[in-house]
Amino acid sequence: MQSDATFLWGSATSNPAAFSALAAVVSAIVALTATILTPLVSFWITRQQIRATLVSANRQAWINALRDDLSELFEHLEWLFALTYDSRRGSTVGEERYKYREERRSRIRLLINRIRLRINQGEKPSATLLSLIWKLHSLALQPGDDEGEEFNDTMESAVSKSQEILKAEWKRVKKGL
Repeated sequence: MQSDATFLWGSATSNPAAFSALAAVVSAIVALTATILTPLVSFWITRQQIRATLVSANRQAWINALRDDLSELFEHLEWLFALTYDSRRGSTVGEERYKYREERRSRIRLLINRIRLRINQGEKPSATLLSLIWKLHSLALQPGDDEGEEFNDTMESAVSKSQEILKAEWKRVKKGL
């Protein structure tokens, strides 16, 4: 029995016109396939790149917004703690410090809720951060007698946990996930 290569070679040498026609048809099929597949593959690759770019940009915006909310919240909690602590110790503070107390407390509630909506409370680092924020809020409203050590320690823990979360998210952005 003849092999396929021997058969094709024999056919080509015996009837070159038929072989040329077959080669032209095969070339046309390959060209048609390439013409159809190349744009489809390019479209798919471009779509993936656009999606990755959009996800990265949105994640970066999310990181920036979370960082801004956390830093503002920590600043307001520090202010509230100092105000409450001073008044509890009997320090005389002017009315000016109390002037915006309710506005700041309202802003604190807003920031806590925005942070809650931005983070995934199902993830352990996020749940820990949220628990630290609630503890800071509680300590700012009713400071203990420890000269602010517990508040300061909790603040440091909250800032560290925030940095951990933001760093993990930044790594995701760098990977394009």
